[in-house]
Amino acid sequence: MSNVIKEQQPLDLFFVRPHEAKVLSLIRQLESGTGPKAYGVIVMVVPEGATFKKTQGAADRLNRAILKEEYGVDSIEKLPCAKVLVFMEKFLGKFPLCIRNEASLERLKSANKCSEAEFERIKAQSKDAKSVIDKLMKEKKISKEDYDIVYPPPHTSSVYPSNAVGAYQFISNTLAPLVEKHKLENVPFSPKVQDFLACKLLHKRHFDDFLNKTLVKEELKITKKRLIVTKHEGKIKVTEENIKVIKQKGDIKVTLEEFAENLSKEWASFPYSADGLSYYHADGQNKALVKWSELLDVLKEAKVLYDEMKKREKEEAEKKASTIVTS
Repeated sequence: MSNVIKEQQPLDLFFVRPHEAKVLSLIRQLESGTGPKAYGVIVMVVPEGATFKKTQGAADRLNRAILKEEYGVDSIEKLPCAKVLVFMEKFLGKFPLCIRNEASLERLKSANKCSEAEFERIKAQSKDAKSVIDKLMKEKKISKEDYDIVYPPPHTSSVYPSNAVGAYQFISNTLAPLVEKHKLENVPFSPKVQDFLACKLLHKRHFDDFLNKTLVKEELKITKKRLIVTKHEGKIKVTEENIKVIKQKGDIKVTLEEFAENLSKEWASFPYSADGLSYYHADGQNKALVKWSELLDVLKEAKVLYDEMKKREKEEAEKKASTIVTS
């Protein structure tokens, strides 16, 4: 019996409830696609135009070859979370792996304001990463064509727009503290673990306050960003301004629309408002991939599922209490 309990513990730890699954499904669809392959996605390369499939395919082949050579696995899902973070920094970091001259490295050092110690560490790590790629090319485990697509000549930069991994496109700055907090360093970056981590981000963005209609206990002052969209000579221009919002005691802390706004700060594929723009629209790389109304509909459905779950729990608790009294 004890063996059965041990096998069930991880499933309980990483259990996702129906209302959470409803929102997670939409996030996966927008961030990395549908189906089980979404959990193995490494950096969604998104150049404009018809080069997407070619570039993404080359990146996938290159990354899988690196994983096999360096870690002996064929998918990032099989790597322990700590090694996922090492892989991200070493092979997907903001510093290109293919810099060949000191002058280019110095320019990067200046642009990123690195300390001398940090710069030396990055240089050593980049050199090690480059040696892995050189070995793969020499052994023809990756092609020069794929290499040149991912690292365009003269090999001083990467086409990667970010260093995100998995079904929810975790960036290292988000993933690292989650892994540390929940002590997942030696746990594989499996679909269940990815769902679990994404759930933690949902709740960090006040999912519980939205679901429970939590009320403000004392005056609350909030600063929000507002996107202002204007058109000039047929071109759309987006500017930002900060606005102050004051919530009084007894107000709903997080409304439906406010929770949607919160999610857009975590996942750039969500719109920030009815304008349909990503919260990170201004960087020129991020676009919302779902309509505001559709996002709100999914969140409403999640709330219905949550209310149904709480109702069942209450009925079961009352039934149990009644049984105890009568016995």
